[in-house]
Amino acid sequence: MGKRLVALGLILLIAGCGSADKGQELERQKSLLELAKINDERLAELAKKEQDHSANEKKNKESLEQIKRQEDALQRREEEIGQKEKSLEYAKRQLATAELQNQQARQALATKQEELDRLVARLKQREEAEEAARSEKAAKAAADKAKADKAADATATAEKAEVYYKRGRTYEGNGEHREAIAAYTDAIRVNPKFALAYCGRGNVYRYLANRTHAIADYTDAIRLNPNYAEAYYGRGAAYDVMGETSKAEADFARARELGFYEK
Repeated sequence: MGKRLVALGLILLIAGCGSADKGQELERQKSLLELAKINDERLAELAKKEQDHSANEKKNKESLEQIKRQEDALQRREEEIGQKEKSLEYAKRQLATAELQNQQARQALATKQEELDRLVARLKQREEAEEAARSEKAAKAAADKAKADKAADATATAEKAEVYYKRGRTYEGNGEHREAIAAYTDAIRVNPKFALAYCGRGNVYRYLANRTHAIADYTDAIRLNPNYAEAYYGRGAAYDVMGETSKAEADFARARELGFYEK
């Protein structure tokens, strides 16, 4: 563009040389050249601005494209975040559902545990009751056995004492008084509560005039059997021989009250 303006100026300058007023023409040509120069400078400036504008537009376009890419990336990121938020919300709902199910399961388990505890308590009470019943039954069986053993021992003792007593009666009937005393004494040793043996031995002592021992045996017989009429009579007879009349009369009277009369 600048070269064309210079060429045009030269042409005008040459053409103007043939005119009458060359000085004015030259001035006019110089003015035109100045204007052309200014125009070229302006045109160059405009071209420069156009280039700068194009460069700016290119940069702006690139910036816009970059912003668009960033916006697209941001949108994709937002979509990903939204999807993750949806997934997270779904996971929360799933977790809440699972927690509710776990809570229900724990409640059901606690209920079952309570039922199991009550069942265990009932079983324990039943076992304790059964154990108590077994213990009571065993104790009763042991007591019954002990009672039976005691009764058997008592029976055996009574039978053994009865054997000694009958032996003493036999000795006494045969006049074997010392043997009779020994047999009655064995009967008393085996069964210290055998009133008949005390009375039998008292009779032998009274026959042998051992009235002190006789009275002691009669007294023991009466202590063991307060309604033993024969023992009252024997003791009264011993008192009577010893001259203790009042005691003798009292024992005789008691013997008669009980239905004993001297033969």
